[in-house]
This record gives sequence, C-alpha cells and structure tokens, in this order.
Amino acid sequence: MKRFFLPLILALAALPAAAEEIPQLTAQQIQELVRYSHSLQQADLVGQIKADNGAKATFDLKISGQRIRFRFRNPEQTIVLDSLHGGYKLTESILGSPTLTVPPSKYGEQIRGTDMLYEDLAMRFLYWPQTNLKGVETIKGRDAWKLHIVNPNRRKRIGPYSQVYIWVDQKSGGLMKMEAFDWDGHRAKIYEVRSAQKIKGTWMLKKMDIETYKKGKRTGSTSLRLRERK
Repeated sequence: MKRFFLPLILALAALPAAAEEIPQLTAQQIQELVRYSHSLQQADLVGQIKADNGAKATFDLKISGQRIRFRFRNPEQTIVLDSLHGGYKLTESILGSPTLTVPPSKYGEQIRGTDMLYEDLAMRFLYWPQTNLKGVETIKGRDAWKLHIVNPNRRKRIGPYSQVYIWVDQKSGGLMKMEAFDWDGHRAKIYEVRSAQKIKGTWMLKKMDIETYKKGKRTGSTSLRLRERK
C-alpha cells in the first residue's frame, strides 16, 4: 500500500475508489499509515483560518517532504513541524526571534484566537502507542477504520486531550475525522474534512471544519481552507 502525505491538519478527504482489496491491518499499522509523509511530497499553499468569533488569519504553507512550515504575518510567526524518523518536533519563531521548541505547556493554547490549538498542528496522538481498532464505520459514504488512541502521559496530563478517536479512509489512508476528549472525559474537539482538491496529481485538503466543546457543550467553530499558490 502506498503511503500518502497525511500529517497535521492536511488530512486527505478521499481518493477515487480503487478496485484493490482492502488489506487487513493492525491498529498500529493504520496509525503508521496516517502518520508518515510521502518522501517526495512538495507543495506551496495559501491557507485561511476563520472562526465564528470573528478571529481569522491567513498563512503561507510550505511542504517539503517531512517538514511543514506555517508562516503567519501581522505579527510575524512561523511554526514548523518536522516528522523525521517516525517522530515529531514542533518549533516556533515569533517576530524574528530565535527558533525554539514549543513546550508542552503551550499545546493547549489557541492559534490566532481560533479553535485551532498547537496540539492540533502537532497531531501528537498519531504517535501515542496505545491504539485500538474499534471496527469500520461509514463516513460520507466511504468505509473508514475507527481507532481509539489513549494519551500515554496521563499522570502528568500533558496536552489538552486525554484520548481521541480517529476515522481513517480505507482506500486512501486519509484521516477523515477526529474526536478528542478532555481529562474529565468530556468531548473537547471535533474536526472533520469537508472537501479535497487535486494539486499536481495529489489529493489534498481543501476545507476542514473544527468544532470546540467545553464540558461536552459546543462553544465555537473554526474553518480551515487551503488553495494552491498561483
């Protein structure tokens, strides 16, 4: 099975259905399929985050293999994810300051006043080792594996999410939906891919909706859109 570029919030929505038989994979293999980038992936995109509270931000997105760079302006801010050797490293530079590793205490902070958190950019749950396959469900007419992933840092409560469920398209390996829960067991976040686009022969995210909850009640939403730089 081919590995498609699927880190961060750049999850694929779907690829055209293939005639090939769906392989029997373990939960860890499905998680790995989502996690790894395609080594030759290159893209230069423009994105916009827009929240229902009026907050919005435009950013440049540069993808080069396993290195993803988000560059915001006004004020200048660059966030970079390196997912080399099966791991990840999230760094940040603000107003031209030296590039520093994003500390765990910042994972739960909002980006530009939207519902998107540093944790959502890092998608650390794709690296959590405790993963269980909960079967197959249909999302937007497509069969998707459902995985339950548990935060291994439960004693220190690192990050805003204690556990997440993800739905992975069986045909493409694309992350179609994520539902996260806080440390009290309440729903905290849902993001779901709404549409995809084909850029230079590769299917990529076009629109994703992100919903935030507090104690299980919906408190806000943010949309993410991407387009190719012209």
